Amino acid sequence: CFTGEIDNYYLDNDDIYKRCHQNCLKCIDNLNLNCTECQHNYYMTEDTKSCYNHVIDNYYLDGNTNILRRCHPNCLRCFSAAINSTFMNCEICQINLYMTEDTNSCYTGEIDNYYLDNNIYRRCHKNCLKCSSNKNINCKRCIPNYYFTEDTKSCFNYIIDYYFLDNNILRKCHQNCLKCSSKENINCII
Repeated sequence: CFTGEIDNYYLDNDDIYKRCHQNCLKCIDNLNLNCTECQHNYYMTEDTKSCYNHVIDNYYLDGNTNILRRCHPNCLRCFSAAINSTFMNCEICQINLYMTEDTNSCYTGEIDNYYLDNNIYRRCHKNCLKCSSNKNINCKRCIPNYYFTEDTKSCFNYIIDYYFLDNNILRKCHQNCLKCSSKENINCII
């Protein structure tokens, strides 16, 4: 006969000691989601109170507390807690999401400042808000205070030679003009 708490057992409603789940050292029933303490070299999840001897998907091991903490929802595996929505600290993305090359964050769809290349979001050229590659000739939209060239798909923060500004778009001058105020040959400035 025993009284009190015994490792690997819990006391049920009929005052009978029953075995905990094999991963639990202490528990309130025999399920692996009701552990109160884990076996040696096992780690408890912060939200489900389950114990595992390895890091599981959607969690990372907090080395300070030896607790498995939740990753950002976009991460299947992560290095640590997300710093914010831009720096998720993902190691592997959830299915149908793709990693950014420089922030360890996972997204889907078109995102500002990045383009999708071989299932990795790569940085656009610094002048592009939307792009199809990292070259300034493949912009789709410019960052604020920059002008889009309609023919070369480039972005500039000043009016370049052979172009004039029309509704924040750099349009091509007539072929005889270096600088112009419209497409017409008679509107050449230089």
